[in-house]
Amino acid sequence: MIEKLYVKKDTEADDIFFFNEIDFTKLPNYKVVPLFGINGIGKTTLLKEIHHVLHYYNKLIKEQELVVDDLNDKLTAAFYHDGDLTKYYQNKIDKCDLKLEYNNTNIVYKYFNSEDNFRVKRMGIAVDPVLFNCKYDAQSVSEGQSIIYSIFDLLNVIRKDIPKKEGINYVFLFDELDSGLSIDNVDIVMRKIKYIVDRRDDVQFFISFNNPRVLKTFPNVISLYDGNCIKLNNEDDMMDIINENKKMFNKARKTSKGTPKVFG
Repeated sequence: MIEKLYVKKDTEADDIFFFNEIDFTKLPNYKVVPLFGINGIGKTTLLKEIHHVLHYYNKLIKEQELVVDDLNDKLTAAFYHDGDLTKYYQNKIDKCDLKLEYNNTNIVYKYFNSEDNFRVKRMGIAVDPVLFNCKYDAQSVSEGQSIIYSIFDLLNVIRKDIPKKEGINYVFLFDELDSGLSIDNVDIVMRKIKYIVDRRDDVQFFISFNNPRVLKTFPNVISLYDGNCIKLNNEDDMMDIINENKKMFNKARKTSKGTPKVFG
């Protein structure tokens, strides 16, 4: 599981984030890491950066076990690293904006609502008939129902079908999981996640959220205003933190005209 992260200096992430490091073990149970902050604070960016590091770390481990089967990476390594995939993946990790501290081998999975919801998910050239039916069904219902349709099955698979393996942890990155959901369904999703982590020691969830109903199940969150663990009980608590940091946020994220700054 991921225990700590550090933002590397003079990187794009260093320009974006308001913190230099986060100690997730400060949470009462860091198997669930809710990420708090308003739009533009960097929740999605943080999840993507974590995914990049673990993605290449997983490939590095596989290469050392001689089971890599990624033609594109092999071709790239042949051009830039004398065919040495271990060097190639280590170079990719070194170039990431974050440094992570973790225990065991972490297999990473992501669900970004803007990309992986069946309603919007791209199917690619070789279409799996099952995925095609899922996409068709998701487009036949409302946006909120399509999110429910997409995420409930995923959580059920995690609960029932992800195998337990010695020395292996599973890290799930969920972005905007609560977007478009009514509060009853937010409750159901959070209870499903709690059910999983209460019964498994090898699973860790990172969740970006905006809906205060999340706090009913997971009141201890990581504030992306400073990287610290804080406890929020309700919507008023959320607004208090937002207002306390409004001046700092606006100075960093908005132009003199009040329009959002664009990074990248």
